Amino acid sequence: MPSEANDATTLSPKTEIASTLIRKAPPGQIKEVYYDVRSLLKNDESLKKVAADAFAYHNKKHFFPVAIEGVEKPAHVTPYNEIEASRFYHPRNRMSFRFDHMQFESTDWSPYSDANIDQLEPKRSALEAVIDAYVEAHFKQGSADVYALRSTDGKEEFVICIVNNRYQPKNFWNGHWKSRWTVRIESGHQAKIVGKIKVIVHYFEDGNVQLVNSKPIERTLSFTNDVNLWQTVAKIIGEEESNCQKAIGDSCHRLGDSIFRGLRRQLPVTRSKIDWPKLINYKVGTELKPQ
Repeated sequence: MPSEANDATTLSPKTEIASTLIRKAPPGQIKEVYYDVRSLLKNDESLKKVAADAFAYHNKKHFFPVAIEGVEKPAHVTPYNEIEASRFYHPRNRMSFRFDHMQFESTDWSPYSDANIDQLEPKRSALEAVIDAYVEAHFKQGSADVYALRSTDGKEEFVICIVNNRYQPKNFWNGHWKSRWTVRIESGHQAKIVGKIKVIVHYFEDGNVQLVNSKPIERTLSFTNDVNLWQTVAKIIGEEESNCQKAIGDSCHRLGDSIFRGLRRQLPVTRSKIDWPKLINYKVGTELKPQ
């Protein structure tokens, strides 16, 4: 009987499934998923071919925060600051770094400059200051970065990435909040802000339950100057994220009050509660004995 390692027809689908499972790992649990998949696949050579890309996808998708020695605010690994494979730039200190996605380590920090981005630095840093104040006011452990970009038609764009992780594996839950906001400066004093908020909560005590909520937002706004624009952007982000938080809370409340309760009767068919102390008089035990 041929071994699985030599059987491409059976290996390929399994490897693809392994990659998908790693990519979709709950936040903070990718290593656990990787080791579980590894024990199931039993083929390290095949897993190595997909694991690095799967880890990279997962880290960028979740705006993985990268601690910097001696610096309070972290850098982030995102699709918006990747300048080449596994190399990212940090706009706060104008440095770039290499990131090992499977070891979660940054190395080779060096100065970085881009003429197109440098031209937008005054605006970017002003927006960054406003976003920092917002995050500090609303997220206990949150962090954010602002990236300056040039669109294909030459328009100025700024991408805001906000992330907050709460990992409580000892209490059997992990939580992840992220939002991405693209501010595009249109002609005149017009701007468009396009955002997406995503919340993932994973609860895994005596079961496996995930709450995933995603909300897209698109707004057009007018502004008089840059200061007014950044303040308006922060206000919109605050409004939308507060609305999202409230909607999730309301949905969870409805789940407990209606949908989950609808899965099981609250009372027996008789519509009356069982009087347990009287069971001894019902001779239930005798009636259940085989004749």
